[in-house]
Amino acid sequence: MSLRSSVVGYRHLVAIILFSICFVINVQRLSTAIVIVAMVNHTYKEPFAAINSSKVCMSVNGSTDNVEELKEPFAAINSSKVCMSVNGSTDNVEELKVEGKFHWSPKTQGYIFGIYFIGRTSAFLPSAKLGRLYEYRRIALCACIVASLATLLAPLAARWHVYAFMVVQLLRGVGAAVMNTSVFALMGHWFSKLERGLLTTFVLTGYSMGAIFATIVSGWICDHPSMGWPVAFYMPGCLGILTSIIMAATLYEMPINCPRLVEAEKKYFASNQEQIAMAKNVSPPWKKILTSVPIHALILGIFGQYWMQTYFWSVQSTFLGTVQQFSIIKNGVASALPYLLKAIGEYSAMAISHWLLTKNVVGVNTLRKSCNTIGCAGITAAILGLYFGGCDDYVIVGASLASMFFLGVTVPGALISFYDMAPRFAGSLAGLLNGVSSLPTIVMPIAVGYLTKNQTLEEWQVVFLISIGVVVSCALIFAVFGSAKLQPWNSVDEDASITIDLSKSKVRVNENTRQNSSM
Repeated sequence: MSLRSSVVGYRHLVAIILFSICFVINVQRLSTAIVIVAMVNHTYKEPFAAINSSKVCMSVNGSTDNVEELKEPFAAINSSKVCMSVNGSTDNVEELKVEGKFHWSPKTQGYIFGIYFIGRTSAFLPSAKLGRLYEYRRIALCACIVASLATLLAPLAARWHVYAFMVVQLLRGVGAAVMNTSVFALMGHWFSKLERGLLTTFVLTGYSMGAIFATIVSGWICDHPSMGWPVAFYMPGCLGILTSIIMAATLYEMPINCPRLVEAEKKYFASNQEQIAMAKNVSPPWKKILTSVPIHALILGIFGQYWMQTYFWSVQSTFLGTVQQFSIIKNGVASALPYLLKAIGEYSAMAISHWLLTKNVVGVNTLRKSCNTIGCAGITAAILGLYFGGCDDYVIVGASLASMFFLGVTVPGALISFYDMAPRFAGSLAGLLNGVSSLPTIVMPIAVGYLTKNQTLEEWQVVFLISIGVVVSCALIFAVFGSAKLQPWNSVDEDASITIDLSKSKVRVNENTRQNSSM
């Protein structure tokens, strides 16, 4: 059945719904990364400490020239003008503007970001198991409600105690993991091989669009005198509740469960063997999966991407707000622009990849590896720009834009290769891969908190060098040992015995199939 026989169908509505879920995940998550700049008191009014040998990016009499950096607490200044002499005197020093009331150290902020990702990482594998038992659409709905309620309670929790705020972060992380796993599983249920690269990349751009929205709007809300930072939590919380209502009304687990398919789309799915096979719930062959070299290479390939995503998800705003001395509005815009470039990179790579596949110019395996390699090479070059950029705002922002553009190019690469390897077990593999590969989402924020205790430029340059090593090594491993070829453990002998009847919304499996599946 040709794709043209059903150009627009319910699967495209499903793609929009899944896009919305990804959008909400990032809006809720990045609200903390931006808002924490306004929540935390980065300044003190007492005299400055003695000068050390480090450099700080600050505005002296309105300029952005490099000057000798001061030890804490001056390293964390968010003020616009500071007049000082080279010998360290504090004559004619303007009073610093206090940005927030919470006295959370960089280490504490690292734990706040890290606890979110601990919840996110720990919930990936259980969410895959729950999805097979109770349907992914249902657990995604419950997770969206929990994460949204936790986001609404975040301001109250922060005022109560930092530990209460961490609990909220943990719940939001668990909810995000369940939604993320469910999105990947539902994409496997609804998107055929021909459309997989196109629709999957479209859905995943929801993360970029959510990031753009969160960084710009959250910064504007925090700076608005009639609102303030609590509203920046209420907004994504309400958005999540609205998305939950839409999910409950329109989202179905599989095409066979959907009564709203038109006849042409019923025939389209009835002729698709992958969707037919997925209609039967089979436990993943974990022994074969866990001993597969391509799976291990894929884990590391995704690990490198998650490392750089985590930087922009959690600590980029801190770097811009402390070392680079960006205001909250400028910080929000500068944090949002890279995600716009990431979306452009995703859509560009998606369109080119889809054209190359439909024209049979390259195979799927070559395409996935090429996208990943090209993207990681660009990311590496961009991080070098961050390292050598110093205090030049234009270089820092330009390098961030380039880094995220090439991160978008990697999306049709390693990130979706497991669909090609084993589309039947997409949900389970998503749980495994995202769970293991998400370790940098725990490690990076905490490590950055330790490495940047004084918030100096030299400390952040160490972070950039470590990131280059991670990205390059992970890209090389996936290029050499990775694969996007259909794995033998994806199929079982009974696949040919499964028939599908969409008109009656059920699947018929012959007696031999049931006997084989029970062995």
